[in-house]
Amino acid sequence: MLGRATPGKGSAAARIGATAFGRREYFLWLVALLFASQVLHLPAGTTGTLGHDLVSAFAAKTMFYYLAWLSVAWLLFDSEDTRPASLSDLTVAAAVGLANMLPSSSLTWLSTTGVAIYLWATSHEDRNQQAAAAVLLAVAANGFWAPRVFDIFAHGLLRLDTALVGSILQATQPGISWHDTIMSAPGGHSILVFGPCSSFHNISLGLLCWIALTKLARTAWVAGDAVVAGLVALVVIGLNTARLYLMALGAEDFQYWHAGFGAEIFAWATTGAVLLISAAGIQLTGRTQ
Repeated sequence: MLGRATPGKGSAAARIGATAFGRREYFLWLVALLFASQVLHLPAGTTGTLGHDLVSAFAAKTMFYYLAWLSVAWLLFDSEDTRPASLSDLTVAAAVGLANMLPSSSLTWLSTTGVAIYLWATSHEDRNQQAAAAVLLAVAANGFWAPRVFDIFAHGLLRLDTALVGSILQATQPGISWHDTIMSAPGGHSILVFGPCSSFHNISLGLLCWIALTKLARTAWVAGDAVVAGLVALVVIGLNTARLYLMALGAEDFQYWHAGFGAEIFAWATTGAVLLISAAGIQLTGRTQ
């Protein structure tokens, strides 16, 4: 009896040890570290109480951002990977931990990108981990890479924005003119289109929501996903084009749609439209794994 019981206990202990320090658990801890580093990172020179600064840091993030991190955590938690963490896994974890101890916020985003690529490259047999890697890469793209790519092509994209909105204005409103990135209305009202107001600025955020919801529904990519992604991008561009149109009509319209209640209407309309298209896309393309 004792002879048979001892190996059993040893096997159970081994299984518990593998579970507690397995590959899946290491990545859960890693994404928790990355999430905390991003959300709790306070800019240099921040003043005020710590509690107020932390609340402001949390509030500065969008609901799509938190949805994406929830998706990553759920996909990793639902993974059936029982392999123990390898030496390379531990090396990556140590490197990420050291990088996130440094004050640079760029290192947090770079390490998020690195973890996403590493997870994707080393988890071909686990679709949940592959899906988690895709969402994690979308988080890094939205928060770090997309704004930098946008900056490179900003002037051309802003001129395209202005040409689109200006052409619609000229066709529908008398006395409107536009040049380069400036639109002018009768009475001296003019608006200059900056980067944050661009119709292309929030595309990566809309795609982040779509990827997070899609990967929660199914881990595999399907052909119809490209169509849904295109629709998400188009609705983001379309709604922001409508907002720019309204802002260019006059000073009161600008104030309402740029900083007043109209800005809230635009934000909620965009959020609702992206969620609706993403959910409809999941239903139409299926929930198969």
